[in-house]
Amino acid sequence: SGSFVVLRRRPSALSPASREPKNGKELHAAAAKLCALAKLRCAVGIFLEDLDWWGQLALAHGTKALVGYHGSGLGAMSLWLPRGAVALEFLPEGCWWCGFALGV
Repeated sequence: SGSFVVLRRRPSALSPASREPKNGKELHAAAAKLCALAKLRCAVGIFLEDLDWWGQLALAHGTKALVGYHGSGLGAMSLWLPRGAVALEFLPEGCWWCGFALGV
């Protein structure tokens, strides 16, 4: 068993694009259905900044599928996923660049 985790991100001055999905209700419904079919714990709407480092590491170690918008939180958490886990990263509409990659 493991978790299906959908990360959320708070607005950032570095990214003018919205970090909230436009189809939030549909996302929650699809995640619940997938979790039931795959027998995974469903954790939708997690803000990594609300967890201390130990909580973030524990969450990553128990995750089978990680979904979230582009960013350092998703990238860093991906490093700690267990073998066989997957990460799916979305790029917000209108956000075609990464401030950190540009050296901002």
